[in-house]
Amino acid sequence: MHDTPNPLGEPEPIEAKPSNAFLNSIAGVGIIVWGVILFAAGVVPGRTQGVSQSRKLKWQQRQCEVDQAVAAQQSVDDNKSQSGAHQPPSSAN
Repeated sequence: MHDTPNPLGEPEPIEAKPSNAFLNSIAGVGIIVWGVILFAAGVVPGRTQGVSQSRKLKWQQRQCEVDQAVAAQQSVDDNKSQSGAHQPPSSAN
């Protein structure tokens, strides 16, 4: 090997720092609890889901009523045009 001096200096012992195991375990439990709460909130359907489904059903029912009204009006218009009600008056000069 080489006889060059160590540029980093002599090795020094590592001092042990006080452990925060208690704080780490509390933080871990807190993260797990929040994860369970968020998971449960995403899985369980809430009241708002029922409201949106009810709104959709009402919209579909209203749309069906509109379609029926339009079809009925077209039927009336077709009957009038077949009976000659929309024919222009003849000029009697």
